[in-house]
Amino acid sequence: MTICGSATGTETKEVVCRSVGARAQAIAAARDQGKSMEEVIASQRNVTGQADDKTTKEAAELLFHRFRQMTPEAAAFEFYMDCLDND
Repeated sequence: MTICGSATGTETKEVVCRSVGARAQAIAAARDQGKSMEEVIASQRNVTGQADDKTTKEAAELLFHRFRQMTPEAAAFEFYMDCLDND
């Protein structure tokens, strides 16, 4: 990810957290379309070119096993907010 040199620490975190939320939304949407967790992880790798496998796998495990009923929009919001809360 390329971040502008003029971005502050807060702006940088905002960009990263938006990306985390977008990834969670994509994972939940693919899950709802009936794709397997392995397919979703592979598709995230194809989209980003070099997926953060650990983060993607953790999000997929949560969205496939613990939060199966979470909508893609709710996943985007919850993962975004969780990212912002982590230091």
